[in-house]
Amino acid sequence: SGDKVLPHGVKATFIPVQQVQPGLLLDAEPQDPEGPEGIGALPPGAIISPNLNQPQQQPAFKQQSMDRKPSAPSSRAGTSATEARPEDEAASTAKIRICTWNVAEFSGQLMDTDELKMWLGLDSPDHLPDILAVGLQEVDMSVKAMVMDTSKAGKWHTTISQLATAHGMWEVCSQQMMGVWLYLCVRRHLEHAVHTVQVLSNPTGWFGIFGNKGGVLCRFRLGTKWYCFINAHLAAHHNKVNQRNRNYKDIQEGSLFRTPPSTIMIHDYVFWFGDLNYRLDLDRTTLEEMLSSMDCEGMLVGDQLKQQIANGKAFGMFKEADIQWTPTYKFKGDSYSAKRRPAYTDRILWYEAAAARQMAAKVACRGYQSMREIDDSDHKPVF
Repeated sequence: SGDKVLPHGVKATFIPVQQVQPGLLLDAEPQDPEGPEGIGALPPGAIISPNLNQPQQQPAFKQQSMDRKPSAPSSRAGTSATEARPEDEAASTAKIRICTWNVAEFSGQLMDTDELKMWLGLDSPDHLPDILAVGLQEVDMSVKAMVMDTSKAGKWHTTISQLATAHGMWEVCSQQMMGVWLYLCVRRHLEHAVHTVQVLSNPTGWFGIFGNKGGVLCRFRLGTKWYCFINAHLAAHHNKVNQRNRNYKDIQEGSLFRTPPSTIMIHDYVFWFGDLNYRLDLDRTTLEEMLSSMDCEGMLVGDQLKQQIANGKAFGMFKEADIQWTPTYKFKGDSYSAKRRPAYTDRILWYEAAAARQMAAKVACRGYQSMREIDDSDHKPVF
């Protein structure tokens, strides 16, 4: 409890809340204002407040806490720390589907249902995910979205939640921060095992306080394991590498949950996804040659995100599966825009605490793909 200074100089008062039991922690840019990018190669290395109902009180940082499930039933009180429980086994074998898409203010209302179900992993009843995380960017970039949840995010929520519910999923959270929207749900058989759900919005956009860029986070405990999901939209434009790195650091270091584990990197599993906006340091001619030959490996040599990870500037402890698909930005219909160099802006990464401690890794990526057939935005969906 007491006063604490948060990022951007905001002072917040935290009130005491019930602590979790000791020992549980076991282990879219808008229409581009910048004009056409130059075609010369650049050398490597070369913000609306969250949804508020009272716009006259616009803090730069929002903390919202909720616990969707009560404490564990008393019948489990005598369970020893070494005794296996069903929810612990479920947590250790959970199938997780993570979906990210910069929708460029597309409402999703006219989207093909079969394509949407395929992207969400809901197209095969026998292979449904146990946890589904959906991160959208540029849901709504209007002035109204600066101060409240808007109907555009509501339409996406209605569309996706109805599909999820029809496939036996239970909603964990739905949170909008201007254009950034995060939705999480789990299979019904895991509902009883989800505890201590908390959500945060951490804006890093205009003037460092607006939510046109930033991250929306949701964390919860599943069995004895802590999960943290982050949907982020980082700074745009080719030459803003350092600003993207600062956005990452501001979100990673400045997001504080009300109860332990209070910071991102002490959760057991962290999944960070979204329009991270890192570009390719390759000239247009080289890119076009590589695109024509589908040389994904060659293009990724110039990938700014991989360069920053290698140099320890951002996402240094995160992992990413191999990319074997062409860039997801920028499209006009089904063709790349002549005004932008293609780039792998839309990414999914993960961090595992056990692996960071040189213990056996538990997370295995079964697939990492984009959906080229969906052309409702200038970005392609990734899962």
